[in-house]
Amino acid sequence: MRLINYIKDFKYKSRWKYVLFKSIFSVLVRIKNTFKQFFRSLFSSLKAEQSIEEKGISRAYQDSYFDKLNESFKIVFCGDMLLLEDQVKRGYNNGKYDYNDVFEHTKDILKSADLSIGVLEGPSDRTSSFSTSNYGDGKLLSINFPAAFPNALKESGFDLVTLANNHILDKGSHGLLETIDLLNRIGLNYAVYQS
Repeated sequence: MRLINYIKDFKYKSRWKYVLFKSIFSVLVRIKNTFKQFFRSLFSSLKAEQSIEEKGISRAYQDSYFDKLNESFKIVFCGDMLLLEDQVKRGYNNGKYDYNDVFEHTKDILKSADLSIGVLEGPSDRTSSFSTSNYGDGKLLSINFPAAFPNALKESGFDLVTLANNHILDKGSHGLLETIDLLNRIGLNYAVYQS
């Protein structure tokens, strides 16, 4: 009951936060239901195989279980991909921005997945200043990435980014529209709430 009162109170105090919350919640419910269905079918087959294994069924049959795993659908989720002020600056070298090395140790995992999804935690607006703070430095935190960051996400293997987060409007609606335009140009799929 306390959660429902919190949500109602939240809804009326800050409309845009409520819309964002509603969007994220809707996506999470869909993902939860998809996984629930997937794991129910997986666990029911595992239980059947476990009881068969206990009865002494051959190793060849057990190996078929691993074949099924190799045929399964692999999804990778990553949250809050963002660059703070110092991280933006570190990506600048020889007159251009480059963030491909950020994903050096994870791109094989991302590319091996059937679907890699990440939260692009802010806009990429070429007409505004980039991220203006690091946490705890006393400056007002405003997130904004060079175009090279979403490019690096695409190159590292992300198939989809969600723009439903609390920093996507740090540069206003113009920043959101610039981000959508960039993602369309580079061919990186995105999910965004529209009302």
